[in-house]
Amino acid sequence: MIGIICEAGLGSEDEQVLRHLAGRIRPDATPMIRPLGRKPDLIVQCGQVAQALFDSGCERVLVVWDVFPRWGRPDGEGQDIADVPALTHDC
Repeated sequence: MIGIICEAGLGSEDEQVLRHLAGRIRPDATPMIRPLGRKPDLIVQCGQVAQALFDSGCERVLVVWDVFPRWGRPDGEGQDIADVPALTHDC
């Protein structure tokens, strides 16, 4: 199984595209997709959700988000790079 954590809503276009893409890359794998809403929510919850996916049998977990800046913040990519260590904090 492959786990995918994304910045999107449940049933969103992002989730649908990622499910399709995972099926194209690994037709034999079952993707477990966990949309976490907005980017700040993804950053806070990512470690715990990734650990839950690993505990559920996922061999790999991908984290997907866009590079656009957060609402009201001009420092998108730089801030995202700084936030990467927080993504794995609870794993």
